[in-house]
Amino acid sequence: MSNGAARSLQISDCYVNEDWAENGLASIVVSRVHVTGNVTIGVYLVDIYCLGLKNTTFRFNMPYDEYEEFVDMIYEPHESDRIEIDYDLAHSIIFGAINYAAKLGFAPEKDWAFSQ
Repeated sequence: MSNGAARSLQISDCYVNEDWAENGLASIVVSRVHVTGNVTIGVYLVDIYCLGLKNTTFRFNMPYDEYEEFVDMIYEPHESDRIEIDYDLAHSIIFGAINYAAKLGFAPEKDWAFSQ
């Protein structure tokens, strides 16, 4: 399944660290569920004040228990809790930061082509 085909999967959970607006760094997880119950996720580290998309990765077709462990691992280093957000907010944070950074001359991280 290509990244374009993965976008056709139903959106499941979306998370961000609770203090993203205060500290300017957002760790965002967007998950999509397969008919099998497995999950494909995109993970985005976003600097909203300057660099835009600093880092990104994805995991394809993960069993749900592995997905839960992976998400816990992503948010473990944060001083604040993760909160669930809707997809529209996740999308706005990511694309807004990318567009702002582009005006400052910064391009998104190279793996953006695969994880978007």
